[in-house]
Amino acid sequence: MSFTFGVAVHPSQLLPTERNLSGLLEKLLTVFGDESILDGGGLPSQPLQREIGDVPRYALRPMVGNDFHVQTSFGSSPSWKAVMQLDRDDEKSDKICLPLCDVTLQSESEATATIKLAQQMAKLLRYAWPDANVVGPSKRRQLGPPFVDPALPDYQLFQWLASKDLNPVSEGIMLIHFYGSKDWFYRPLRQVARGLAVKPSPETDRTDITVHTDSGAEEVITDGSVAQIWSFTGPDSWVISLPVVATILLLMTHPTKEVNPLPDNPDRDLSWTLDSLHGFCRKEGLEDGDRHLSWSLGTFADCWMYFNFIFFYFTPHDVDADEWIGSGIRCDRRSITVRIGDPERKETFREQRVWLSMRTATPYESGQQADADKLKGPDTVGVVLADAFHHRIGMTKKEWLVRDMEPAKGHGGVKGFQMLLWGGVEDWSRGWNACLDYVDRLHQVQVSDIDNSDPYRLHYLMFDLRGGLAKEYFVTANLLKMFRQHIDVLPRSLKQMRSKWEMTYPGVDSDLLQRFDNHTQLALLRNWSRLIEHADALHGKLADRIEKRSGELLSLRNNLMIARDK
Repeated sequence: MSFTFGVAVHPSQLLPTERNLSGLLEKLLTVFGDESILDGGGLPSQPLQREIGDVPRYALRPMVGNDFHVQTSFGSSPSWKAVMQLDRDDEKSDKICLPLCDVTLQSESEATATIKLAQQMAKLLRYAWPDANVVGPSKRRQLGPPFVDPALPDYQLFQWLASKDLNPVSEGIMLIHFYGSKDWFYRPLRQVARGLAVKPSPETDRTDITVHTDSGAEEVITDGSVAQIWSFTGPDSWVISLPVVATILLLMTHPTKEVNPLPDNPDRDLSWTLDSLHGFCRKEGLEDGDRHLSWSLGTFADCWMYFNFIFFYFTPHDVDADEWIGSGIRCDRRSITVRIGDPERKETFREQRVWLSMRTATPYESGQQADADKLKGPDTVGVVLADAFHHRIGMTKKEWLVRDMEPAKGHGGVKGFQMLLWGGVEDWSRGWNACLDYVDRLHQVQVSDIDNSDPYRLHYLMFDLRGGLAKEYFVTANLLKMFRQHIDVLPRSLKQMRSKWEMTYPGVDSDLLQRFDNHTQLALLRNWSRLIEHADALHGKLADRIEKRSGELLSLRNNLMIARDK
């Protein structure tokens, strides 16, 4: 069965109408793979979870119209493992939790109980799913300047989101507009992004989302933007609230796919988005299992192209894990705990992830006119999810010039994603360097350690008679080696993404010219190469730093062992 969205009022973005939201909900419920939970319809012929276990139930084929020819995964370990959590009867202590995946692919002994749980989950999800009504003023304080035009879809979506119950602990939302042309776009240097405060506002302080009445004073802020990026962030134990989940799916949905539906995989946009949502939220690493979720590329058989990339790093974490609060999808994270530094203290390092997602309209020849030229409003829409704080999006005019990204006529969205990745690589490097700085400080000798004010401490550092210091050096050196394995993931994923791109758009003798001619393909390939070179340079510095420090620690450990044996 196919579910239909209403065509949005604005042809480049879906609005949170009742029809759109209920359509999204029904599609989301099909993920569980049980017809009994659907609202009078059967399962789609092509599932959103495009991977199967040992029992194939679908005739899954490569997607027609997807330039990036991707086979369906037939691995024995499905990658969709993110957990959906729903509160029962508004009691925080009473929750129902279930992985957002096809529950019928489990073993027969487990399937019956899991399907029953999925049926309960479906009832709660229908009740908790956000409706289209905007009731009352904003539940979070508005940040940044007022909007200019209440008719624009970004205002309507922002106002709707602000009226809903988000994560009760904290959940930050920012909306950034970009200006320029279809060839390239930028963020004005002094632009202040709009947003919602991370904490809910007391009822007495709630106000409506503001609209500026003097259009001339605020014209640069919204009017004429060619791209927009929505940024979301949450607490340590982040449960992405259902209104935010719905917003992400609305933003990433092909806005007019119901007008000319594809014969197969019409909801590939949701498949790609949910793939990366699982990659961002599941506890398992990006490369764990049979199928990696660190990146994806995809196209419809029209102007729309989709990009997704996820990266991570570790940070020191001295706070006990918080309780999972709220209804939505959990963002579970890996952690490493070791006893180093203070002999009586354990150090914990917690994973931080960032997900970059974008859909962009490229010139695509369809009759006399390129489809992208028919769009009104932003032809590039991005979503960024990050733990702890908003990911910095560097796309000023100066940053374009410094990074020397080649122009590609009419393909600003592709270059915009490459610029987004460039900033992501730099944040990744800063995150890892901050983590390594912290590890270095754990064994940093202070003046008070060597001025003989504490003879026992000096003797301990010199001879380590009980072997505790040598053990710490050994543990730290091997912790750094584990970090080295983790830092290898990002450059490897980028190279895989670039390789897939080059296989599809080689720039020489290409047979796919509807979207990019050979000259444009070569220019975009050179941009990918510039990005890879930059990532390799930063990765090389991190790797050298880890090798040097781990070598020093092992040398100190060996010297202590020799001194103790004499």
